[in-house]
Parts: sequence; C-alpha cells; structure tokens
Amino acid sequence: MTRLFWLLLTITVIAGLVVLAMWANQIPWRIVLERENQPDIVLTLTGAAIVMSILGAAIAIIWAFLTGVFRLPTRIKSMRQRSRRRKGNEALANGLLAIEGGDTKGAKRLIGKALADAEDERLALLLDALTAEQEADWTRAERAYAELSRKPGAHLAGLRGLTGAAVKRGDYSMAIDRAREALEMKGETGDWPFKSLFEIYIARGEWEEARRVLTLGEQKRHIMAEPARRRRAVILAAEASDIMSTDPEGAERILTEALKIEPGFPPAAYHLARLQLARDAIKPAISSLETGWKAYPHPALALVAERLDDSEGRSGGRRATQALIAANKSHRETALLKADTAIAAGDWDGAEKALAPLLQGGQPTSRVCRLMEMISTAKDDDGAARTWSERAASAVREPEWSDIETDGSAFMYSKDEWARLVYVFGDSGQLIHPRHESYRAELDVARSRAIGYTSKPAGMAKTSETPVLPDAAAPTPTPPPVDYVKKT
Repeated sequence: MTRLFWLLLTITVIAGLVVLAMWANQIPWRIVLERENQPDIVLTLTGAAIVMSILGAAIAIIWAFLTGVFRLPTRIKSMRQRSRRRKGNEALANGLLAIEGGDTKGAKRLIGKALADAEDERLALLLDALTAEQEADWTRAERAYAELSRKPGAHLAGLRGLTGAAVKRGDYSMAIDRAREALEMKGETGDWPFKSLFEIYIARGEWEEARRVLTLGEQKRHIMAEPARRRRAVILAAEASDIMSTDPEGAERILTEALKIEPGFPPAAYHLARLQLARDAIKPAISSLETGWKAYPHPALALVAERLDDSEGRSGGRRATQALIAANKSHRETALLKADTAIAAGDWDGAEKALAPLLQGGQPTSRVCRLMEMISTAKDDDGAARTWSERAASAVREPEWSDIETDGSAFMYSKDEWARLVYVFGDSGQLIHPRHESYRAELDVARSRAIGYTSKPAGMAKTSETPVLPDAAAPTPTPPPVDYVKKT
C-alpha cells in the first residue's frame, strides 16, 4: 500500500512538471542573450530552464569532484578505522563464543585485538574478565571488572564480577562490600546482590547479619514472604544454638521468636522446651511443645514431653504427653506417642490398638516393627516377636527418628548443617537428616524403660517371671537426654 502511494505521487509530480513545461513553452516571453559582433541567442523559458539545469548539474559534479579530492585522505582514514572496528567487533564476538565453548586459549588470542579495536570497550573488558576467570587468574579478573564497573551502564555488571572474583580469592570482606554496594543501589538490580550477600553470611555462620540481609531482600522483593519466614526461623534457631550454654536466657528469647514466626520448625520448639525445662518452667515448656506438635509432630518433641512428665512424677498425670496427643490427634506421630505411653504403663493391648492404623496398607517402618516386637514379646508370643524382629531388620528407617542422638538429645546440628537447613527448610519446609544420610547410630525406639515390666493389664495371664526381649532384639540401653546447664 505504501509503495503504491509513492508510485502514484511520483507519477503525479512528473505529470505536473510536464504540464508546467508545456504551459511555460506557450508563453511568448523570450530570453535574449546579446553577443558582440555575433548573432543573439534567443531562448524560450523552457529552453532557459533546461540550460540552467545542465549548468547547475555540471557545477555540482565539478564541486563534488574537487571536494572529494580534498577529503580523500580523511575518507581513507575513516575507512581504515571502520575496517579495524569491524575486525575488532569480529574478534570480540569470536572471543565471547570461544569462552562460551570453553576455548580459553582461542579467547585469550583475541583479547588484544578486541581491547584495541572493538567498538564497545565494555564488552572487550567483559571478555578479558571472563577469560581470566577461566584461567583462575582472579587478580586480573578483578582488574578487568573494576575497569568495567567505571564504564557507563556497566557498573552493576562490574560489581557482580568483583563479588564473584573476591569470593573465589577468599576475600569475603571485599565480596561483602561489593555485594552490599549493589544491593543498596537505587533502581532495578536483580536478585544476585541479595543472594550473594546472604550466601556469604550463611556460609560464614554470621546469623545476625544474614537476618538483616534477609529483611532487606524481603523489602526489595528478592524473596517471597513464606520462604523468608522459614529461613528466618532457621537462622534464629542457629543463632540461639551458638549461645545456649553461655546465655540461655538470650537463647530462649531468640527461640521464642523463632517458634512464633514458624511453629512448624521442630528444632525451635525442641530447644526452647529444653531450655524452659532446665529452669523448671513446666507450663511454658508444655506450651512450646504443644505449639510445635500441632504444626509439625516430631518424635524429639515427644521425648521432651516424656522428660517433663517424669520430672513432675505421678502427680502430674502425664500432662505434657496428653497435651501433645490432644494437639494433633490424627497424625501418625500421635499414634506412636499413644503406643509409647501405653507401653510405659504396661498396657500392651492399648499399645497394639494405637499402632493398628499404622499397620494397615503399605510396609511398616522399622520403628513400628520394633514396637510390635516388644508388644509380642511382652505377650509371650515368641513367633510373632520373631516375625516382627525379622521385618524390622529389612524395613525402612524413619529419617525423623534419626534426628535424635544416642544420648537422647536431638537437632545437634553443626554450623554447616545449620547453613544447609536454612535453604532446605526455608525453601521447601523439609528438615534435613544428617544422621540418616550418613547411617550413624541413633537412639533405639525400644528405650530401656520399656524393655521389662512388673505388671500386666487386666485380662492378661501372669507369668512367674518378667518377660524380656530376646538377646538378638534387645536394644542397647541409652542414658537419659542430656539437659542444658541450669542457671545458678
């Protein structure tokens, strides 16, 4: 459509000029050029216009030729510069492609040409930095990134490169400074400054600084609210774990905040209840366990509840255990807790009834099989006990039971494990199980207090001696959980 318009316009203009020339040719006016001793030259208006056009064209051609001659050296120089820029850009493109393809030597060969002749010096500096990174020459890489950061529009890219190079070189102070500078820049910076700074603080175990960066990242929407909340809970628990022995009151305050923002984080509820138990704060400890059990039942919480009940004696009526059972009635851990409570009371039928839902469909875990073995042994059903013992040997282990140490304590993570938990629990809401992953020994589900008993529930035949588990299945007695040092 556009081409048709211009074609019609051109035809119209040409037709107009022809009509104008014909009209001018009919005008009786003449242009007379008088020449001395020569006949005069008489021109019509049309003829004069044609002569003037020819003269103008000739003058333009002559002028263009003369100016072209004078400008020839400049044009030759400009052509050479364009050729160099073209070759420099080609070297830059080939160098970037070589780096991407892993050809470090080829890229290094092209760097000099790219730096000298490439049209965009920023990309040439980037090529130099990337090549230096491939060769692990971090000093040269930092030098190139520093130069890049001073170029217009490349400041953020230069800071990112400087941060990565400083980390590789082990200069975390420099990396923190560069990442923080990028994070505090106005406008859109992407999420790499937040991720880099957060990862550095987490890897170094600087929990308080990590929390500050997490807050800033959440404000700038580099991380969603839910994973930020879970990450913050883990960081708080890790921070508290560092000061539990030296400042139990401060650790308790921090864990209270962690449990408040994320009730479904069992380590927070566990460590908080243990600290409260250590100062004989029974009601707050039960409340902490109940809050954690309602959101995320974990066997370690049941152990603390048992410890609380033992500290109160029979007069307490097993308040802590009953509070957990009431807080989350339908969970499988609650069924296991009911069975454990019944076993402690010698109610073997009640224990078997509590475990019945866990035996329907699928394969019971080794933990369930060991409890059923204990019940069968107590009922003098040696055949069933032997069967359950064999099934326990090949049944799958429960990862969460492996969180409990052989001394009865739980969630005793190292600094690296806390750092890993920040991401695993923070991003997916799942716990890590280092003991399960490394096949380390764990607390036996059949604890020593449940091996034997002195009485049986009504309706069960009495024997002349207290039955015990077979030697092959008998668990190794474990000491009670280690309490935190009470404040004196």
